[in-house]
Amino acid sequence: MVVSLETLNPQQRDAVTTVEGPLLVVAGAGTGKTHTLTVRAAYLIAQGHARPENVLAITFTNKAARSLAERIEAMLAGRAGPGPAPDGESAARRMTIGTFHAVTLGFLREFGDRWDAVRRMPVRAGEGDVAAADPRAAGSFGICDEAQQAEILGRVLRDEGIGSKGRKFREEVARARVRLFFQPVLPGTESEVERIAELMDEALVAERLLTFDDLLLSCCAMWRTLPEIAGAMRARYRFVLVDEY
Repeated sequence: MVVSLETLNPQQRDAVTTVEGPLLVVAGAGTGKTHTLTVRAAYLIAQGHARPENVLAITFTNKAARSLAERIEAMLAGRAGPGPAPDGESAARRMTIGTFHAVTLGFLREFGDRWDAVRRMPVRAGEGDVAAADPRAAGSFGICDEAQQAEILGRVLRDEGIGSKGRKFREEVARARVRLFFQPVLPGTESEVERIAELMDEALVAERLLTFDDLLLSCCAMWRTLPEIAGAMRARYRFVLVDEY
């Protein structure tokens, strides 16, 4: 299998053909970053540097992820690539390609019998809770969109005797939830926004819902808490390609 590099300038060609160590490409809009990443993914597989299942490609939107998969598919001409191809799948279909949220959602589903994504803790038998009694429950959760978040936040505010707040306040609460994940505060020292953020956490856990931010945060917590899963991910994905971050 041969992937043409004729469409690349010298700097792009270096980015595509470098196979050892981390690589950062810095370039302005419209300069061909996505094209370079696409050719790189196809090149790595075509040259035998990686099997398709060992390549993870991440981008920002579902549309971009679909386009990326289609372009890689076209470059590889639907061939299976190195290694066994289950059920005749093409190389592109054997890669993991998606948005940050879609990819982390997939990981949380995959390891749902070992990691409770909502409570951000391992599933351990014999602890007396629902997740421990039935590990499948830990992997069962819903995705909370903006409308649902607004509804739940409104309920939290009403329970606290606080009047309705606008979108700006919802965004402040969302940022506080992320900030508290990395920098917890001592009980009793929270600001009003941080206190509401903690109550929002409790409400989401009670309904077994994750926001889009939670998908990323819970995945990070899983890797930190269960190094064996992080190790399995490192072993699976030799190449991680990120189209902007």
